[in-house]
Amino acid sequence: MFFTNTGLTQTTIYLIKCKKGKLMNEIFIIGKVTNKIEYKFIINSKKYFAKVEFEIELNKQKFKVEGYNNIADFCYRKLKKNDEVFINGRIESGMIIKIKTIY
Repeated sequence: MFFTNTGLTQTTIYLIKCKKGKLMNEIFIIGKVTNKIEYKFIINSKKYFAKVEFEIELNKQKFKVEGYNNIADFCYRKLKKNDEVFINGRIESGMIIKIKTIY
């Protein structure tokens, strides 16, 4: 487990070994939105989905964040630059955070 705490800004990353030896990846992060929310609607053959991308800053380090469908709609309607957000998600390759829930 990795934990940092500096005032109101904090991060918790849990890496837990599952039964088959795989690692479970879970992150809880509070940060500030540092750029404009990018919203995309993607049509791929017979599937379509909404995608949102933005960056958050934590301790002067920036993380790219992505969300899909209902999460993307919520972010597009409610978030703007400089908002504080709480995100529960996963860290994917390239240090991209995929959102599970956001407040």
